[in-house]
Amino acid sequence: MYSSLVKRLHDSHPGTFFLNPQDPEGLERFLHKTSRLSPGEHITNMEKPGEGNMNCVVRVITNIQSFIIKQARPWVEKYPQVAAPIERILVEGVYLQQMQSSAVTSQMTPSVLWEDASHYMMALEDLGHCRDLINLYAREQKIDPSKIRELTSYLRDLHRMTAPDGFPANLSMKKLNHEHIFRFPFDPQNGLALDEIQPGLSSLAEPIQHNAPLKQLISSLGLVYLSDGFTLLHGDFYPGSWLDSTHGLRVIDPEFAFLGTPEFDLGIMMAHMFLSSQNAGIVPVIWQSYGRPNEIDVILMSGFAGVEILRRLIGIAQLPLPMSIDEKRDLIQMAQAFVEEGALAQQFN
Repeated sequence: MYSSLVKRLHDSHPGTFFLNPQDPEGLERFLHKTSRLSPGEHITNMEKPGEGNMNCVVRVITNIQSFIIKQARPWVEKYPQVAAPIERILVEGVYLQQMQSSAVTSQMTPSVLWEDASHYMMALEDLGHCRDLINLYAREQKIDPSKIRELTSYLRDLHRMTAPDGFPANLSMKKLNHEHIFRFPFDPQNGLALDEIQPGLSSLAEPIQHNAPLKQLISSLGLVYLSDGFTLLHGDFYPGSWLDSTHGLRVIDPEFAFLGTPEFDLGIMMAHMFLSSQNAGIVPVIWQSYGRPNEIDVILMSGFAGVEILRRLIGIAQLPLPMSIDEKRDLIQMAQAFVEEGALAQQFN
């Protein structure tokens, strides 16, 4: 498996080191050569710290320390057949450094130990054996409102930051995300075998995929997403980017970060409260904790939330949802109302 990927990386980016989770000796030689390990320090173990999608991520344990190494490749790590801009790791580095400008965001951001732009790698502090909050999608998992307030405080402080001059436009990543949020799920010819995911799912998707007025609204939201903005966004603010560690909550994986409109981050966060079947009072907690009602276009936020729900149900980026087809039908109808009517605002009361 790795031999073909090594060739693929070296063909497109000659001389770039290939991070192989199964080759600690090769990584140790590279880290000594680049002076990332101390004299006499050696790797004793390497392990996978969690389920990553975009990048190759490994926990490196030496006789002295442990840390996390992340490398971007010109493809999506989980789906190597899907091309992705390798420069995303550089955007992530700029974003993580910017998070140090706020007490809230710095506390919730893993420290960057070093970056190696020539090999599209970075090392982060090891937060220990923690896990993301994907388990929220299990029916028995309900997030504590205090954690939602903490995450919303992070988002509020992030959106109030003055972005550094020259923050990367990240247009290639935005185009990749745009394809999988606003276009592919709604294309009736996308070839996605939804009934293999769950019998009956294709019958739920078909009316959405042939609803021309709805698709026009979704297309318009996509244009807003692609446009330039002035607010620094995380770009993928959902439970897979939230870590629950022994040190508290941490926010990770900002490779989709860009300057845009805050309604996008907020809409995504709220969408996943419905996708994870959280208690009805959680969305109002987000709205109240964010605390800037006069600065937010509720209709736009509602539209982004609705599209996110729809694409997670009928698109390629599926979630571990223990829902029946009837439950998904109800959620699709709700999401459609979010897009068409701005109905998310009804949830704030």
